[in-house]
Amino acid sequence: MQNRDLAEGITLVAVDERRDERGQIAIFDQDSMPFAPVRSFSISDVPQGASRGGHALSCDEFLWIAAGSCRVSFANGKQRSWFKLETGAQGVLVSAGVWLELNDFAPGTVVFGFAPVPYSQTRKFDTPRPELIAARASM
Repeated sequence: MQNRDLAEGITLVAVDERRDERGQIAIFDQDSMPFAPVRSFSISDVPQGASRGGHALSCDEFLWIAAGSCRVSFANGKQRSWFKLETGAQGVLVSAGVWLELNDFAPGTVVFGFAPVPYSQTRKFDTPRPELIAARASM
């Protein structure tokens, strides 16, 4: 069963997807992206039983599944939530300071991530950082 009572600092974001005889396209533009991406990355070929993340970041992060699915868990210092992120027309915006872990990857899963800050300027934390979440919420 999925926990749809999302922790503060987590937002589901619609992604414009279109399909025709040539295939499917997902569109990420300034109307749908919650920030201007400076960094992008992909996660793929995750072995069974392995997890990714396990940290909070100093910047926001947007995650979208291009293929497959995985369980995404969050903690903000007061609340925990999780849900299964699947291929489809939505991604998840994780606010700076929210602890995040991805696991239970289906075979062939491909995750794309976007961030507004270069990797070299991003700090990782082992625990949630409520002060970063509060700063983002007050914006």
